Amino acid sequence: MVNKLQSYHYCFHDDYFKNIITKYFQFNYINIVINAANRNYKVDLFYNEIDKIYQIGVIGYGGIFPAPQSCFVLEEIIFNLKIIHDIDIKKIKIPPLFPCELSVENLNKYLKTEMTTQIIVMQEFIELGYRLFKGSVRTDIRCAEKNQITVHCYNKNNRSELMFFYDLYIKTLKKVNANYCISLPLIEDLLNDERNAELYLAYYNGKIVSGSIILKSKNNIFYWINASDSVSLKFKPNHKVLSHIITKYSDIDYINLGFSHSDTLR
Repeated sequence: MVNKLQSYHYCFHDDYFKNIITKYFQFNYINIVINAANRNYKVDLFYNEIDKIYQIGVIGYGGIFPAPQSCFVLEEIIFNLKIIHDIDIKKIKIPPLFPCELSVENLNKYLKTEMTTQIIVMQEFIELGYRLFKGSVRTDIRCAEKNQITVHCYNKNNRSELMFFYDLYIKTLKKVNANYCISLPLIEDLLNDERNAELYLAYYNGKIVSGSIILKSKNNIFYWINASDSVSLKFKPNHKVLSHIITKYSDIDYINLGFSHSDTLR
């Protein structure tokens, strides 16, 4: 089993992602380390030039590494930022968490919703295979295969694939009443380097019907942006994409599902 603290390392903590944020948004990144509870924490601190506030984490999460495992540690980090650096934190955006104290305590001043996720520990997958998932998920994967859903990685030399996926993404956001979308230039910038991000596309009868963008960091993956064609969902393309990624990256440590599939896999 992956250690909880280890599992909190995300691509959002990496310099390449923070550089993307400062490039496309009016946020200035401040590199800072805070000691709390006799441990050093790297804080993804940004100054929001629009709202004129300091915040921890920003677009696509970010946060604190290693993740504080209690509200008391988080509060000490915030307190030390104020006392030592005269920085008053107004907002915190952290990735979905393992169920722990931080995800359920009343921190309404900073965190607006409970955020939990699932981690696919790849060693468990190697040992159990798809028996790691509940029967309905395995059935959906077989359904996709029966319907000849195929998956391949986006080739940046074929930009039309990205444009089609982005159109699906916008439609998916409207379907779920989301009020924020990631810009196409930002996504394209990330996908320019496959060491940082990849887009996997599912095809049915030669047409893109689903896709997922994964972000990569060290020896882990974060399942980030997902989109699908509502009409084709009956062919289960989303689970086919997930199974393709899991199989391809079976040699990594873990896959963090973010808000993707989290309540439906096991």
